[in-house]
Amino acid sequence: MNSNLLKEELKNKNKTIEDLYKHLNISKSAMFRKLKGTSYFKAIEIKQITEFLKLSNKKMNMIFFD
Repeated sequence: MNSNLLKEELKNKNKTIEDLYKHLNISKSAMFRKLKGTSYFKAIEIKQITEFLKLSNKKMNMIFFD
């Protein structure tokens, strides 16, 4: 999980981490655990983030799977 790349994409799309965790309907603390790598994004959350930020498959893979 490349949290820096995810944060960069949020910034590029004029979105905040708060926008993202509210969109995913998860708590702020859950979001930060996922960003720190102590918890993982579920497949459905990755799909929601990809759609929310309009990520290409390549960018999605770079963020979540590289």
